[in-house]
Amino acid sequence: MIHGCPDYNISMDIITNKNQFHAGEDDVKGAAVALVRLWHTYTLDIDKLIKGQILDTKTDQLTPFDILYIAGVVEEKGQTYDAIVWLHALLKAIEERYIEEEGDIKEVTIVRRLAAAYSSHGVPWESVKLLEEYLRKDPTHKGVARDIAYINSKLRSIPEDQRTQLLQPPSLDDQKRVYEALCRGEGKRSQSVLSSLKCFSRQTKIPIYRAKEEVLNYAPRVSLFYEVISDSEIKYLKEAAMNLLARSYIMGDDGKGALADMRVSQTAWLPESSHPIVDRLGRRIELITGLSTRQYPHASHSEDFQILNYGIGGMYEPHPDWFGTLLANGAYRYGDPPSLRASGDRLATWLYYLEDVKKGGATVFVNLNVTVPVVKGAAAFWYNLKRNGELDENTWHAGCPVLLGSKWVSNKWIRETGQFFRRLCGKNPDSLDGPL
Repeated sequence: MIHGCPDYNISMDIITNKNQFHAGEDDVKGAAVALVRLWHTYTLDIDKLIKGQILDTKTDQLTPFDILYIAGVVEEKGQTYDAIVWLHALLKAIEERYIEEEGDIKEVTIVRRLAAAYSSHGVPWESVKLLEEYLRKDPTHKGVARDIAYINSKLRSIPEDQRTQLLQPPSLDDQKRVYEALCRGEGKRSQSVLSSLKCFSRQTKIPIYRAKEEVLNYAPRVSLFYEVISDSEIKYLKEAAMNLLARSYIMGDDGKGALADMRVSQTAWLPESSHPIVDRLGRRIELITGLSTRQYPHASHSEDFQILNYGIGGMYEPHPDWFGTLLANGAYRYGDPPSLRASGDRLATWLYYLEDVKKGGATVFVNLNVTVPVVKGAAAFWYNLKRNGELDENTWHAGCPVLLGSKWVSNKWIRETGQFFRRLCGKNPDSLDGPL
């Protein structure tokens, strides 16, 4: 995501043309991390990525300076394996002459940086091999000779039989592994589950409104509603949000927002009272779901509309929308405005899709193996709490990194207050939600 520039489509543009875009240091670091994230998540060919080729889209080729910068940024974050792979790719590019040496950045510069990365990664014997190989090409280079002597002095404390560790990529936890696989479209569901899923045409009574629902999962119920927001409504939301967008943050247990690598996007907030179009979109959610989205000075039934933009590399790692606020004892989340106090937890989530995305950006449910595609004009809907009020752990979800394009969404979090006679408890604690 290019912070402050919601419509940039290629993260590497901000690295290769940072002066043109007046990018700050945080912007450039964010772009570097985004490129590495895309490379990881979508298992991209690193040589093509360096050449500026992402699928069928071509942008500026990375320079030696760019790649050294990317390696330095990920090293700062403790990702020395990634730094090693990118530096090796740079050496290969120079050897194959599709990247030329640049200024003070010569082959020896890269070799010494790579040796330092190997040492930081805990395999200094690989550093020595690399440096000795270069010294055979240039026996007079005193800096490389000093590096070898220094690393060998450290190696004396490591017995020969313990110098066998191989360079391995960092292991991913199960959730991260599933998340990335779903983003790549590798999630597989059994035929019996898929055959049970259905599409419905819903019609409300008065006022009359028709909606096309595709059920993606039953327990919990996850649905995708088609053609529920018009192009003119989408245009208004994007234009209204444009000047309000700011870097998204994560709300901590203390109710204070903080920037975090797990969430890279821009956010704006629009109350339903801000414009008749926004109010109409809230009423439409009520018609389709049967839940109240009314907003009041105290104990509102829903939060303001959140407008989000994700540029290339923008994403939100697995998280739940619920936060464990207990309505029964009058508790509220610290940091909630007065209008949301006594509103309870986030009972349900409604997510309007405001733009198609060329590649990436899907919403995935990591415990359900469910992928919700980005479809302009559609909306995803799911309950975050079970019918008995318990937190539903199966609603952990994520926004996949945007690989090509720009992702715009608008979500409405519906709170517990106001829903008591709209979403009733089931006959048993595990009762499922029926059709909306």
